[in-house]
Parts: sequence; C-alpha cells; structure tokens
Amino acid sequence: MTLHDYLLKNLESTVMITVVANDSVESFQYNYWNWFHTISQFHLIKDDGSIGHIIHTGTISVNNDGSILHTSKHHPKNCLMNFYFGGVKN
Repeated sequence: MTLHDYLLKNLESTVMITVVANDSVESFQYNYWNWFHTISQFHLIKDDGSIGHIIHTGTISVNNDGSILHTSKHHPKNCLMNFYFGGVKN
C-alpha cells in the first residue's frame, strides 16, 4: 500500500499523528498537517505553524500494533507513524 492510498482513506478521521524518524529515540507529536496529493507531500505542522516534517509518498506497511512503517527515497527515509482517530459523529 502507498502512503497516498492510506491518507485518502484515513486522514479525514485523524486527530493526531506521532512520528519517530530514522530509528531516533525522539518522538514528535503533530496536531496539524497539510496533504498535497498533487505533489505527493505530507507536511506535518508544529503548533507554532512551522513545518516539522515533510513526508513524501512512499510505501507503507501496517504493523500489528496499528503503527505505520513508511519508507521513502527522501529524508526521512524511514519513519514510524501512529495515526490517532476520533472526532465528532453527527
């Protein structure tokens, strides 16, 4: 599965995303993002409005714990993402 496919299916109900990039011990939390499907870039936005990470479209695999392992030829080449779902139902 590609990141593009996953985002189209799940992004609307996502309320928070955490990222661990390139086997780092530091985890980043994002509450804001922009998905630019025409250029295949997923911008994760810090609370101050600056860009924290730019994730390019690549392949993903879904781990047993629900996390997403993303691989791309661009930096960060490997990252582990957790998508947290929620929101108000009408």
